[in-house]
Amino acid sequence: MGRIVAIAVGICLCCSVAAQKPAPKERMQFGRYSADNAAVMESGVRPDAVFIGDSIFECWADCDSLFFADHNFIERGISGQTSSQMLVRFRRDVLDLAPRAVVIMAGTNDVAQNEGAIALENILGNIESMCEIAERHKIRVVLCSVPPAVGFRWRTGVERPAEKIATLNGMISGYAAEHGLPYVDLHAALADEHGGMPAKWSKDGVHPNNECYREVFEPMVYGTLQRVLHIKERRTEKRNKTSKNMIYPIVVYGSPVLRKESVEIDASYPDFKKLVEDMFMTLTEASGVGLAAPQIGKNIRMFIVDCTPWGDENPELADYRRVFVNPQIYERSEQTDLFEEGCLSLPGIHENVRRPVTIRMRYLDENFEAHDEEFTGLPARVIQHEYDHIEGKVFTDHLSPLRRNLLKGKILNLAKGKYRCDYKTK
Repeated sequence: MGRIVAIAVGICLCCSVAAQKPAPKERMQFGRYSADNAAVMESGVRPDAVFIGDSIFECWADCDSLFFADHNFIERGISGQTSSQMLVRFRRDVLDLAPRAVVIMAGTNDVAQNEGAIALENILGNIESMCEIAERHKIRVVLCSVPPAVGFRWRTGVERPAEKIATLNGMISGYAAEHGLPYVDLHAALADEHGGMPAKWSKDGVHPNNECYREVFEPMVYGTLQRVLHIKERRTEKRNKTSKNMIYPIVVYGSPVLRKESVEIDASYPDFKKLVEDMFMTLTEASGVGLAAPQIGKNIRMFIVDCTPWGDENPELADYRRVFVNPQIYERSEQTDLFEEGCLSLPGIHENVRRPVTIRMRYLDENFEAHDEEFTGLPARVIQHEYDHIEGKVFTDHLSPLRRNLLKGKILNLAKGKYRCDYKTK
């Protein structure tokens, strides 16, 4: 059925007319996005997030495609699909695209019994499986509640759908809380006293209208992704950057510069202030928290740290942007901890690394003034990671021989240029 957008009333009629009617042909619809997926992979740009769901996500992209394009998000909703069908196509429509995060909304069509009756526990099981698969592939997960509904036009006779949706959402939110996953409670924001979606937000009581997407879905979901992916500062600074700033390409593993020990510099180093500004701009563009000079091809003992993306959860880091010149770590605590690290120079590789919790370090700041300071927690973690770079090391050097051997294929692919990321590299 052709899609019609009624701009005058601001409603996507594709949602209310086509509803959630299952496709009569190939159940999983692997071919639906196959050409689009191939184009994404060919582009080499890593999506910030993929949205997998049913017609509620599908119509969101129809109603406000700029929301997805402007934020490097990709929509992979298919009208009529249940959680079982989404799980089966998860590899092709999510994993193959290697997004930084996946936003999952599933359950409406399960409750509507599009594929027959299914226990709520099994719906949750499908959602859990998608989460586990994503996490296994180092993809962050954002779970969305099932939006409210008191009935389905395309499948009348379903008993107590509002009650079932509320119960399922309780199960999803419980799973999210237990596993530390972000949960976007759209149901609570939209449901009326009957557990349905009011006419203000929907024409058919199931599918959101334009206003609902823009006033409820977008701020709630995007706000969550900002926190998960630390993209707030990145988007702001992208709009403000000028031609005077240089965005350096990041040197990827395989380049000899990453294995050389760096040399000290002094205040006569040419255009040092601009180098600092450019490095911070480069770091922001790549959504990182630390950048060492060797990562932009300069073998000097200097790196920057920007812990502000962690500022929401750690207020003391809200303004933590530091420059370290000629640093020397001379003391490390016996206490250590494990933390998952990634590296802009090793895109796509994330591993748990054990490091000292606290360090003491002598260094010069951006004005070449001397300091002797103790660092602990997240700043200490980032500093040690960047310090490795000026010593000619990378974070995978700290892994066990077994883990390094398991990563051998991925690391060789980096050296061969076989990787995808959403920032410039060389």
